[in-house]
Amino acid sequence: SAAKHYNLGVAYGEKGQHDLAIKEYQEALRLKPDFVEAHDTLAEAYKGQGQYDLAIRHAEHALRIKPDLKETRELLDELYRLRGKQ
Repeated sequence: SAAKHYNLGVAYGEKGQHDLAIKEYQEALRLKPDFVEAHDTLAEAYKGQGQYDLAIRHAEHALRIKPDLKETRELLDELYRLRGKQ
């Protein structure tokens, strides 16, 4: 299920296995494309790897689904700043 892959991604992320975490978040989204938490957490994971364009894409998608996510809005603002410094 999407939730199972999401939870595996969280566990991998907590262990510092970010590549595996990203694969699990991607699989969660393949199964459930509007899974807000998976988009949000995937954005954070991509940010950690310096992949700002991918991070922005997922943060924006999360906000399209659920516009009142304050922390995601703040993440997106930070990502725009970081991308501008590249």
